[in-house]
Amino acid sequence: HRIFPFIAYDTDPYIFVSDDGGLEWILDSYTYTQRYPYSASNDLQPFVRANYARNAVKVVVDAYDGTVDFYRVDPDDPIAKVFDKIFPGVFKPASEMPADVVRHLRYPRDAFLWQASALQLYHMTEAGIFYQQEDKWERPQEVFGTRQDDGAGGPTPNQTTGSVAGPSTSSDWERQFMEPYFVLLPPEGETEVDFMQIMPLTRYRRPNMASWLSAYWDTDAGKGRMNLYVFGKESSVYGPMQIEARIDKDPDISEALTLWSGHGSQVIRGNLLAIPIEQTILWVEPIYIQAATEAIPTLQRVVVVFGSKVGGALEKETGVVMADTFEEALELAFGKLEAIGDDDAIPVEPPEVIVEPVEEQPIVEPTPPEEPAETDEPDQPADEPAEPDQPDEARALLQELGRLLDQRNQDLEQEMETNRELQSVIEKMAE
Repeated sequence: HRIFPFIAYDTDPYIFVSDDGGLEWILDSYTYTQRYPYSASNDLQPFVRANYARNAVKVVVDAYDGTVDFYRVDPDDPIAKVFDKIFPGVFKPASEMPADVVRHLRYPRDAFLWQASALQLYHMTEAGIFYQQEDKWERPQEVFGTRQDDGAGGPTPNQTTGSVAGPSTSSDWERQFMEPYFVLLPPEGETEVDFMQIMPLTRYRRPNMASWLSAYWDTDAGKGRMNLYVFGKESSVYGPMQIEARIDKDPDISEALTLWSGHGSQVIRGNLLAIPIEQTILWVEPIYIQAATEAIPTLQRVVVVFGSKVGGALEKETGVVMADTFEEALELAFGKLEAIGDDDAIPVEPPEVIVEPVEEQPIVEPTPPEEPAETDEPDQPADEPAEPDQPDEARALLQELGRLLDQRNQDLEQEMETNRELQSVIEKMAE
């Protein structure tokens, strides 16, 4: 910050071992401005508000002698170009970056969070859907940390045994918003794994998953890449808190969590990971035990939830397994999945991963009622009122509906014009 305070720095620096055995830090940094036209401003970091930010520079710091090198990895960023002209020699071209540094570059965490936040609203491309915010997303929560004590509204430990009475439920545990998590996964269409950030998103005020976002640094292209998998609005893929609830409902896991929560030990539930495999979302959550006299938690069990498919009968066959290690949990999970997959009655359909615009349904005039069949029954008396003309009445209703829709569109146009005038006045006041 003191060497070059004109750019923002990522809050998650990371260290690696260089080829010569030394230790070096990599710190992502961002050029930014508040004056990008037609773009909403956001608080990127404390004291940094901008409507444009780009991961144009990566900083490498030697952990032993403090040598700092700035590498310009985005040659097209206009702000970095200006800084390069104002301070010649400060930024080095990306071509001069050592090979061992290039191999350890990753997608910046803060940029991933900013883009995920923007996607919650701006993934909607249809004007009507965007205006009504019909398909808004949100960042989900997860169970993370320890069981709440009585002061936080949680269950009361037994005064004699120290254990917590009653089964475990998701409301008993601490929660947090899900953070991007780094895993080793192969990018789409590739066979080799890469260091990738992943995070699911859920529908606004609904627990079901809406999408799954991933990002990684493409070493060959020298830039970051993102993949977004969008589930259909009618899909019933479980979201993180639904998975947490299913873990708590498992009798064996609930009993074990209750047993481990006593006798001076503390149960810590780790980050919940959503990993797509074929047409299934595999959920993984580690469980740790920490003694009251030690500050280092120990991995106790690994929980795997499998079978959360986009629709189909497999959704009803999902299950929860817990084992001592991740490998054992995977063997149990895949063994049950293979048993489920042998059932010919279960269809296997690919998930919907493309956002399709919601088209307005055409108004279809009702079909006139069928003429009554001729019978030998006598005709109705002349003084009895005749049946109303159904087609004429339906047509009148459709005309009224069309008039109301036209009025609504006019009101929306008037409101948008008023907003534009307000924006113009605000801009003039700012000048």
